[in-house]
Amino acid sequence: MAILLKEIGSFYTGGHQVTISGKPVYKRQFVKGGPLREVDPNGDFETGQMYVQYFKLANPQKPYQVLLMHGGGVCGSVWEENFTGGKNWLQLFLESGYDTYVVDAMERGRSGFSQYPDIYESEPVFRSKNEAWSNFRIGDIYDSDPSKRIAFVDTQFPIEHFDDFMRMNVPRWTTNNAGILAAYHSLLERMDDCILIIHSQASEFAGALLKEFSNKIKGAVILEGSSAPTDENLCCTIPTLYIWGSHIAKGSNWEIYRGNMLKYYEKQKALQAPVTWINLPEIGINGNSHFMMLDKNSTEIFMLINSWLEKL
Repeated sequence: MAILLKEIGSFYTGGHQVTISGKPVYKRQFVKGGPLREVDPNGDFETGQMYVQYFKLANPQKPYQVLLMHGGGVCGSVWEENFTGGKNWLQLFLESGYDTYVVDAMERGRSGFSQYPDIYESEPVFRSKNEAWSNFRIGDIYDSDPSKRIAFVDTQFPIEHFDDFMRMNVPRWTTNNAGILAAYHSLLERMDDCILIIHSQASEFAGALLKEFSNKIKGAVILEGSSAPTDENLCCTIPTLYIWGSHIAKGSNWEIYRGNMLKYYEKQKALQAPVTWINLPEIGINGNSHFMMLDKNSTEIFMLINSWLEKL
């Protein structure tokens, strides 16, 4: 299906100035054969900004924009990839008639990084392949030799592209959540009525955003949220769909994450909030990893979501 766009663009939102002082000046060679140049790490710097790319249709069929919010240790590329040759979720949302926004959250990808310890309060965390294989519930046994890796029998993750997936991984910080939330806040102030598609770590920010922007957020889909909103951010007005994949007990901490989110969902349901909870195996869809937008059946998962969105 052809997608007719009227505009593709990008911008940075959020951020603020920080001044660094008292650091020693040093010299570095910047290019081979070039002279040593003085580097002064002192001065004014921008930090906390977020990169946003948008795709606006020539004739949008839906009244709401879609904001794709990625999880921890990755950036917006997870919505732009389909390893098996099918359509990625960015394309599918555009084909379904939605103007679509994709971000690299503050501290990730094209949003850029800031100095540690002068600006960021902690060093970056890097995810190993070993951790990703087990924690994202792809299989029980990881090996440096791809031929010796053992995936779950029913896994939907395209394991022949696992190394490609790991090339998408980027460093993350554990002390920047306030800055990430502030950047999302800045973005939503600029957007029109919208739907949030929220994956994993992005659920950390969902509660505050849904509460503050309840006038313009018309629906939310939370894909395996790793952090339930607090009671003070209990939202009972915005239709919300929760989706969980397979082998939850196999991944470290996922039973805890799902349990916390289930408690929040049950509080919403008790207050008659328009919420829906789907465990994919319970409806006959098995083998989905934590990155269901990259799984082999990703189009099937998208269609499930899209059918729910059509009712908003």
